[in-house]
Amino acid sequence: MNETKFEAFAVAYRKGLKEAVELDMGKAPEKREYAYTVEQVPIVVEKMLKAMRENPRSVNYGGSKGFARTCKTLGIKHTMKAIFAYLEVV
Repeated sequence: MNETKFEAFAVAYRKGLKEAVELDMGKAPEKREYAYTVEQVPIVVEKMLKAMRENPRSVNYGGSKGFARTCKTLGIKHTMKAIFAYLEVV
């Protein structure tokens, strides 16, 4: 995995997930997609980044608006294939 690109991904993911959760909090509780609050985002981000680093194929990239925002920021498609190509996962 390319460490420089991973760090850029991490910065974009921190921002993207926070924005996604902030938008989600504006919805009625029964329509929310995220079970955690904005204050919990840093904890979730660090767990996800750890999972990506240790076993990138174990992460569900497709179901997250946080990952979608990350990919948009980085100018890549929101697919596992595009994320792996960007990060140079072998």
